[in-house]
Amino acid sequence: MTVEVTLTGSKDCRQTAKQLIEELTDDSAPRSYGGNSYGGNSYGGNSYSAEEPQEEKPRYIDFAEANRAYEKAQKERWAQLPPLKKNFYVEDPGVAAMLPEEVANFRKVNNNITASYALGQSPENSPIPNPVQTFEQCFSEYPEILTQIYNQSFTKPSPIQSQAWPILLKGLDLIGVAQTGTGKTLAFLLPGLIHTDLQPIPRSQRGGPNVLVLAPTRELALQIEKEVKKYNYRDIKSVCIYGGGSRRDQVNIVKQGVEIIIATPGRLNDLVQAGANSLRASVTSTNIIHRRFRMRLAARVDRRSLVCPFTWKKGMGDSPNTALSEPQTLAQLNVDFVVEFISGVL
Repeated sequence: MTVEVTLTGSKDCRQTAKQLIEELTDDSAPRSYGGNSYGGNSYGGNSYSAEEPQEEKPRYIDFAEANRAYEKAQKERWAQLPPLKKNFYVEDPGVAAMLPEEVANFRKVNNNITASYALGQSPENSPIPNPVQTFEQCFSEYPEILTQIYNQSFTKPSPIQSQAWPILLKGLDLIGVAQTGTGKTLAFLLPGLIHTDLQPIPRSQRGGPNVLVLAPTRELALQIEKEVKKYNYRDIKSVCIYGGGSRRDQVNIVKQGVEIIIATPGRLNDLVQAGANSLRASVTSTNIIHRRFRMRLAARVDRRSLVCPFTWKKGMGDSPNTALSEPQTLAQLNVDFVVEFISGVL
C-alpha cells in the first residue's frame, strides 16, 4: 500500500523527517533510537540469537526399582515394631492321636470337609492341623474362653470352627468362604481374643488396636459388633465405626484406646486420614474379598489375616497367590458345598 506524505518546514527538517520515515518503513534496516540499535536482535550492544526449542526427551519410570525401594522402606518401618507372637495352639493329645482314617471320617460326616495345600506341597512337612471335635480340645489351655463359650450354650463347634480354630491358633492365615450363620464370626473372634491378650508387649504400649475387622456394609458391621459384644474377655474393648454414625464420637472412642475395631472401609479410611488411628493391627479379618487383596492397609506386614467372604468365584483363585508373602504355605479346605479355607502367611 502506498501513502502520500507531504513534508513541510526547512530543508534540513524535511531531509531528517524523510530519513526517519524510510527507516521506519524499511523492515530490513536496523533502527536506532537514542544510541541503541533495534533490529537484527541487537539490544544495548548485546546480541541474542534465537535458538529453536529442543524436543524434551520422554522420562521413563523404573517401576522395578521403585518397588524395591518401597519394599525396603516398608521393612525398615516395620522392623521398629515389637516382636509379634503368633502361635498359641496347644494340640490336645486326643486330637494329635487321631489316625488319618479318623480325620478323614470326621471331615466327611461334617459336611464333607476336604483339606490340601494349594500348591501341592506342605511347608516343612507340616500337615494341616487335625480338626477339633469339642471346645475343650481346642481351648483347654484357656479356661476363661471356655467360660465365655459355655455362657452361650453352644453344644459343639460348627464345621468351619472345628477346622479354622487350629489353623488360626497356630498362627496361619485363613481364607474361609461360608454361608451366613455358619459361625464365621466366632471362628476368628476367639483366636483374636487370645492373640490380643497374650502378646509380650503390654496393651498400653502397642500404639494401636490388635484386631481389625472389615465389613462391606454398615449392617454387617453392626451385626458383627453385636456378636463380639457377647464375649467379655480380659477387658478387651471393641468399637464399630461406619458411615452414618457420629464421626466425632467414633474418633473419640478410638483415641481413648480399643483392641478391636470393626469398620466399613470408607469410615476406616476417614479415621486413618484424620490421624485418629495408627492402625498397626496384627490380626485382620474381612468379608471384602476383592478389595481386601488390593487394599494397602497400614497394618503390620507380619500380621495374621482371615478373609471370609460369602462366595468365592473361580476367577478369584489367583488373588491369594499374589497377596501372600509365603504362598508355599497356602492350604485349601472345602466345607459344605460353599465353604473353603485357604491357609498361608499373608
